[in-house]
Amino acid sequence: MAIWLVPIVVALIAPLVAYLGIARRLSGRIATSDAAKLWEEARLMREEYRTRALECEQEVKRLRNEIQTCTTRNTALRRENRELRNDLSRSRN
Repeated sequence: MAIWLVPIVVALIAPLVAYLGIARRLSGRIATSDAAKLWEEARLMREEYRTRALECEQEVKRLRNEIQTCTTRNTALRRENRELRNDLSRSRN
């Protein structure tokens, strides 16, 4: 009577054993060198982006200072131009 029970038990246990074997083999993947490479690449990319963001921030500050300098200089030149035009107009009269 136990002979017909063996195939049923094997049929029930075989998928469980296969699943546990696959799960064990795949669970170690996270700690493999592939995962370590990916984490290292991600870290390097974050550092690169952070460095680039800081460089861009410094450039924006420099450009804002240049704009302020140009605006101040332009205002002074416009004032001087207006005065020279007024002087020229007065000298013609």
